[in-house]
Amino acid sequence: MSKNNVKKTRISSASLKKIPEKEKDYLAAVLEEMRSDFKAFGESLDFVRKKGDATFEEVGRIRVELEEMNFRLTNVEDEVKFIRTTLEVLKTSLNKKADIDFLKKLEIERHLRISAA
Repeated sequence: MSKNNVKKTRISSASLKKIPEKEKDYLAAVLEEMRSDFKAFGESLDFVRKKGDATFEEVGRIRVELEEMNFRLTNVEDEVKFIRTTLEVLKTSLNKKADIDFLKKLEIERHLRISAA
């Protein structure tokens, strides 16, 4: 039913006088119960709104923390790459040094053999 088809009824004071007292009491009780239900519903909506706002704020905080962690992880990744590169350079340098030391040792042994002969 659209809003245009809904008839708004107003109870005039003359109409109220025609309603028997017993029905007025019943109507008052029903209206009071409806008010109470709407108040409880409104309080529930307020709780939901507050909970929604708190959740939204928490999600915002988590997003900021994740961005910070991502930045830190990127820095750690860069540092690990640097360390790996440095280790590779050191490894190559040590291998060359070991080869040079081995060659020197061979040269010394060869020289000693020649001298001993």
